[in-house]
Amino acid sequence: MEELASNYSGSLIKVKEVLKIHGRAKEYLHRLSLSGAVKRVGWGWYWVPARYKDPLDFLSGDKGFKVLIDHTAASLWNYGFIKHDTYRIAVVDRSYKRALESFAELMGWKFEVKYYHELPFNYVKLDELLVEELEHCIASCVANWEFLDGLAALYIRKEEVDFEKLKAVSRWKRVAGTNVRVWAIIKYACKLFNEELSRNLFDVRRVKVSNQQLKELVSEVVAKVVELA
Repeated sequence: MEELASNYSGSLIKVKEVLKIHGRAKEYLHRLSLSGAVKRVGWGWYWVPARYKDPLDFLSGDKGFKVLIDHTAASLWNYGFIKHDTYRIAVVDRSYKRALESFAELMGWKFEVKYYHELPFNYVKLDELLVEELEHCIASCVANWEFLDGLAALYIRKEEVDFEKLKAVSRWKRVAGTNVRVWAIIKYACKLFNEELSRNLFDVRRVKVSNQQLKELVSEVVAKVVELA
């Protein structure tokens, strides 16, 4: 138990991993679960108990490979500009996906875990967590109508954004349920940021968005970001 506690405290652990520590892992973990030293999560997974400040505290300490995506990643890029109760996570292990979902239910947390055979985006380490890279995160948020999350990240991290990469990942994406390209929305937002601040903060030229609903929504979001950032 000492090795589990020292190496996996607060983390989910798979029976196969414990086999590397103890040859009779199943029996070992079963006995520990009866004493409360570990808790069975299901599907060959156990949890080594610990206390957490919040779900991010668990996610930063848990040993499993996972990447925070969409608005959850954006909340780290934009320093918590907007709070969400739901945490979106990408994994490449179906078994681990089920374990995370089961554990979140046990803890009363809301995890939306998406399985990929191979991640379709790059990721970086940020605040001890693996998160969707900034440019892909911005594009994903805009595509999902999470404009406030994505555009706050764009504005707050403006010095770090690679606009060529952002263009590459967003020019063929569309805002869900529309024919409007994500890149067009991002350029339009940049134009509005320039107007709101009365300076050429972003280098944008010709911008055309015909969808009036989207234009009004982006305008409201840009004004709010400038006001609160």
